[in-house]
Amino acid sequence: MNTIFCSPLRYTQGAHATQSLGAEMKVLGLRGHVLIVASASPRKLLENIWRDSLTQTGFAFSIHNFVRECTAAEIASIVATARATIANEFVHNEPFPVTANMVADAIMAADAAGR
Repeated sequence: MNTIFCSPLRYTQGAHATQSLGAEMKVLGLRGHVLIVASASPRKLLENIWRDSLTQTGFAFSIHNFVRECTAAEIASIVATARATIANEFVHNEPFPVTANMVADAIMAADAAGR
């Protein structure tokens, strides 16, 4: 059974929760192209599940190969991938415009908080 709590949007966990990724994104009202950032090990384990879940719910997606170290160069690479694959669909679920620099700053802040 999945466990779900809201903070500030929604968090889902449990056995096989990744299989409901696309459905959960639909519940949140998300739309557009999905960019997944993952290193080799999780990609190997989850890529087929992501593909099934996202395509069954109508999401196109791309995977950026994360090199396992959160550096300014890696963040720039993620932003470049997002710009190349998503074009004008960069971020959809904020009540204000979100820029690539804001996303890069958020990634760096999250990395710093996790250290």
